[in-house]
Amino acid sequence: MAYNENIKIGDLLNHEEAFVVLQKHLPEFVSEPIFKMASNFTLGQLVDLPQVNIPLSTLEAIKNDLASIVFVAEKTPQTYAAPSSRKNDASLEGKVIIVIGAGSGIGRASAVLMSVRRAKSRR
Repeated sequence: MAYNENIKIGDLLNHEEAFVVLQKHLPEFVSEPIFKMASNFTLGQLVDLPQVNIPLSTLEAIKNDLASIVFVAEKTPQTYAAPSSRKNDASLEGKVIIVIGAGSGIGRASAVLMSVRRAKSRR
């Protein structure tokens, strides 16, 4: 099976050829914990997050390179709802949350998740 929009980042990270493509286009990002924490996201869903600064031109280049790779489906692909600021996640909406260490690692992943759930941002 060729690359499609439903392939998850975790599948790309576990596929040797796809991992090389990701390292080529996103060398500084692939090694960050947030990338592995987003393993159930598709590339399109990840790019939709405002905190993830991947230009659309880079996304298209990644997709073009991945199109030549054959992926073996081990099981029926599952679909997950895309994280979206439009989604009605009232649990954090309007709340101000302070995240210590939001520059990298788990702190950054937490800040991204809280932003998706519409928590307010203060700097």
